[in-house]
Amino acid sequence: MRFEADEGDGVDGGRVVQIVTVLPDGGKAFGSGYLLTPSLALTADHVVRGTSAQSARMFPQRGSAPFVEVSAHVTVAVPEIDVALLRLARFDAPAPLRSVAFGRVPTPGSEGAPYRTVGFPVFKFRDPGAGPAYRDSHDASGAARPLSNLRDGTLEISVEPPNWRPGGGESPWSGMSGAAVFCHGHLVGVVSQHDPASPRTGSLLASRVDRWYSRCGAGTGFTRLRALAGLPETAEALADPVSAWHAAQARAALQHRQYDSAVDHIGRALSQPSAHPELHYLLALALLRGTAPRNHGSVERMCEHLRVAASLPHARALHLLINEDHGARGSRGLRPGEDSVRLLAAMVRPAVAREICQQFQAPSSVVWRALCRRGQGGTR
Repeated sequence: MRFEADEGDGVDGGRVVQIVTVLPDGGKAFGSGYLLTPSLALTADHVVRGTSAQSARMFPQRGSAPFVEVSAHVTVAVPEIDVALLRLARFDAPAPLRSVAFGRVPTPGSEGAPYRTVGFPVFKFRDPGAGPAYRDSHDASGAARPLSNLRDGTLEISVEPPNWRPGGGESPWSGMSGAAVFCHGHLVGVVSQHDPASPRTGSLLASRVDRWYSRCGAGTGFTRLRALAGLPETAEALADPVSAWHAAQARAALQHRQYDSAVDHIGRALSQPSAHPELHYLLALALLRGTAPRNHGSVERMCEHLRVAASLPHARALHLLINEDHGARGSRGLRPGEDSVRLLAAMVRPAVAREICQQFQAPSSVVWRALCRRGQGGTR
């Protein structure tokens, strides 16, 4: 699992889709969804359950067409968690789509984490008169309380309530079901309903990604859903969005040599449960403060964090570099073998190799030179 995420909130308007279904009586019903790939859309199971036909409407950010509608069919349905995947017949994405980062709901103590979801609720119904009526998209942002709804396992999100009130007791949020819920660039849930018990009309319930694993037993469609959607094998492998966001901010601070800010962000991330080893690597890099290891009186604190992150090849490479360059100050310095260094550097992603080499100069180090060569070998 890579510990990285978009610097934004993760919602790509070009991937937001409206789900159109045909009911047994011939009428139409509407829901929301999100493209995981150009041919797979994530939505709520109850949006498509019992319908005779389905299609997905995409809304290009450019061009004259208001939307593109593509026929689809249900390829996986998991009613236990109210989630389904639709296979689109054909859709030519204007650009390659990045893989979606899935995450768990942040732990209690992260109540200020921002949540965002985009869908097509009925209160956005528009009838221009001169043209066909339609439902427009609604971009909702809000906050969640992780300890709400412990029994039913849903995520309660408080958003600004709409002013529009439909007749017949229909929820103003009808049609929002199936919309993906994001937190700090990670997909953490799928809208399932407007909370019927809430006195406020700005309370949405979502099926939590981190609860899918425990709610689905062997033999369910979840195994296929997990494979097609690119979910990790276990809930424990889901990233913590708050920690990932702090890591992204720390990386940005490192690029601008703002080391106090980087250390602060990493410290906040390390306060979260089950901190990812990447954070310890980043902290070691920040503690060097842009100075070669040989210029530090002691490097034990950096090495301590890198030992915690030893499962990561770039952490092992940085650890070896620090030991080599700092040890070169005295007679105890040992030069690592070039063959073993070359093999280790080949395991480091080029972007991370560049990250290390751009922080400080250590041209006499075999490891530093190998990482620099690796950094010139690709973009990722």
